[in-house]
Amino acid sequence: MNSIFPWLGIAVLILCGWAIVKKYQVNMVLLLGGLILNLLAFWGGAEIFPKKFSATGIVGFDLIELLRTISVSQVSGVGFLILISGGFAAYMQAIGASDRFVTVCAKPLSLIKNPYLILAAVFTVGHCLGLVITSAAGLAMLMVVTVYPLIIRVGCSPLAAAAVVASVLAIGYAPASGTANFASELVHLDPIEYLVRYQLPMAVPTILAMAAAHVVTQY
Repeated sequence: MNSIFPWLGIAVLILCGWAIVKKYQVNMVLLLGGLILNLLAFWGGAEIFPKKFSATGIVGFDLIELLRTISVSQVSGVGFLILISGGFAAYMQAIGASDRFVTVCAKPLSLIKNPYLILAAVFTVGHCLGLVITSAAGLAMLMVVTVYPLIIRVGCSPLAAAAVVASVLAIGYAPASGTANFASELVHLDPIEYLVRYQLPMAVPTILAMAAAHVVTQY
């Protein structure tokens, strides 16, 4: 019986993708899809509740409480960073700071003969900012109102600029990234030690190679 649950999960993912393509409300589609996947995991015997979660014994109430707990955690963590980044981006655009930034920076950067080298530099700097702005969505919002129009102004195509913005933070760093922190727990290392000794030696050449690939493929 349990063998059917993975197929049901794949069906839910396909249905969610279809709904997003059909331009249904993305937030509601993802919310309902997540709830259905949690239900399938629960019925399949998986442990979906946190360790300190106080279960009521009623599945519906437990799922609502789980949703409330996750929402509070996200809003106070990553969600709060997204809100701050989005608000700052909207403020910069409203007061015209984004246009002024592009005007000031475009002239000296236009001296660089190959504008796609600027594309690679933006990609590299964006990954460095990822150590401070841990939300990929928040960082993308900031880049859209600042760096994105600048890249286009110096001569890069809009698709190339969008590709760089979308691929920034392709690598998650400890201790900012939850995935990297989970990996450090699995290998029983402090997140900072994991970052310095293992992640950075692999991340630096990977980021440089990806930046070079952007120059070659987007040119």
